[in-house]
Amino acid sequence: FFGRMPCVAFNQDQSQITQSCDIGFEVWSVDPPGRILECPVPGGVSIAEKHLRTNVFAVVGTGQNPAWPRDKVILWDHSQQEARGIISTFNSDAEFSAVCAVRLTDRHILVALESTTWVCNWQCERLYHIPTASNRHGLL
Repeated sequence: FFGRMPCVAFNQDQSQITQSCDIGFEVWSVDPPGRILECPVPGGVSIAEKHLRTNVFAVVGTGQNPAWPRDKVILWDHSQQEARGIISTFNSDAEFSAVCAVRLTDRHILVALESTTWVCNWQCERLYHIPTASNRHGLL
């Protein structure tokens, strides 16, 4: 894979690295080092987060004609090649707001927008939100 890399992230146990780019995403093993998964996505991926060592990813699209939108988190099951769920993200006045960052835990999915962080469960239900200061870089 080549291209711009908007997101590089370790999984929760730091055993693998997920890299998103303008043509999809890929996963690398830390020890031994090497690529273990390559997933082309038309339009590209701005965020790809892997859940532990499973085949489940939280993915956000990017580009001019993205396969996945920039304002939704897609829970992608790579082994089934299908979406397990979609988290629609809107700010408090229901206007478009691109996803800035996503983090996965065993119990929750955290979604950072520019001025709000949402806490969701694995059934893609929004549990609550936390208003924040401007957070364009999606620090969680």
